[in-house]
Amino acid sequence: MTLQNKITVMRGIHILPIILLVGSGALSGCERPSTDTTVAPSPTTIPPVPQISVSGQATETQPSSYPKELVSPQGYQGVRFGDTITPEYLTAQKLIPPNLALENASCYFTSHSVKTAPSDALLADVPASLYQIIDNKVALIRINDTKVPFYTGVKIGDSAAKVWDAHQNNLSYELDKYDGTGNHYELITAVNPQRPNSNTGQAKPLNLQIKYKMQGGQKLNQNSIMPQAWSPELQGRLKGQVISIEIGEPEVISLVEGCS
Repeated sequence: MTLQNKITVMRGIHILPIILLVGSGALSGCERPSTDTTVAPSPTTIPPVPQISVSGQATETQPSSYPKELVSPQGYQGVRFGDTITPEYLTAQKLIPPNLALENASCYFTSHSVKTAPSDALLADVPASLYQIIDNKVALIRINDTKVPFYTGVKIGDSAAKVWDAHQNNLSYELDKYDGTGNHYELITAVNPQRPNSNTGQAKPLNLQIKYKMQGGQKLNQNSIMPQAWSPELQGRLKGQVISIEIGEPEVISLVEGCS
């Protein structure tokens, strides 16, 4: 079954929250973000983010290498987008292996650790960062904790204004599929980083998107806004804080409930 077919099937399947599955050894599926995360960010020195065009594509070549301690278009802690996942790889990177008895063993979440620091009681059993593996490839990285730095400079707990400053009107807006009040929504942008080709040493494009999940917004009278459709009035009405950050392949970013 192809990745696109898997995704089509997954969109219609309700799954258990991650928080109930951490103890199984396979961090399968994903949950809706906590509705009470209001963690204040801490200052971190972040490399400058390249400008992104109105079309959502990067207009400047990004650095050939980011620090591994920074979640970036290259990956995090030595785990890189597109890496092939094997049992040996999981052991070498100290990642939790999946439970192969589960039906969704080809699509699961894993992490370096089981718990976050206790920055939020409701997230106490959720890893600070998660890797989504699909068809034995790293397809997405999710940040759940303010202590995990992101290359754009945005952190968990940051305001909608901080996200806007990082990306300007290259953001698209989508109302949360489960909340029609506008309290929960998503801000999404595309990046087109350069990744070294292991065979030739030359850079090649890697198509990724960023999704900031937000809480504390208000109804904008629109369920979605494309980058070109922002007006000063709409931009001024953006409220709330970041409760999770995802970077990954567009097909995976578009998933509502993760894997099943």
